Amino acid sequence: MEEAKTTNASEKMANSSEKVSAEVKTEENSSGGSKIPLIIAAVLIVLAGLTALFIWLGPETTGMIRDIMLIVFALESVVTVAAVTVLCINTAKLVNFVKYEVEPILNTTGKTVKKFSGTVSFLCENAVEPTVETVSTISGVMNAANSVLSIFKK
Repeated sequence: MEEAKTTNASEKMANSSEKVSAEVKTEENSSGGSKIPLIIAAVLIVLAGLTALFIWLGPETTGMIRDIMLIVFALESVVTVAAVTVLCINTAKLVNFVKYEVEPILNTTGKTVKKFSGTVSFLCENAVEPTVETVSTISGVMNAANSVLSIFKK
């Protein structure tokens, strides 16, 4: 009897935990757009806390932190300029590659396609069409001959 009560209780707990997890999932899905205001609020709270900390620390410590941050921002700007320079150089290389490597290949490919198209049309007019006409004429003559011969065979 106790086992049945325990089993029912564990089933109820499992069902209730599934319902809670389903509710949490629906809440997560329905509140997809509300994460941005929470992040903004958290950043503002952290900034307010840092401001209060700097006021509490005193002007000497705040000045030292300011100097360190200026050095960090200067280094960051140097890295940014280097990254933009590398990006410009790679873009110039890509433009040169397209202009001097890919464009000639495309031009020669276009010329080859035009020549091939001319060759195909020449072969079609001078070889394929006469062959088809000859074969169809021969086939027609053979069918007529077979029809005539079948009349005499009966």
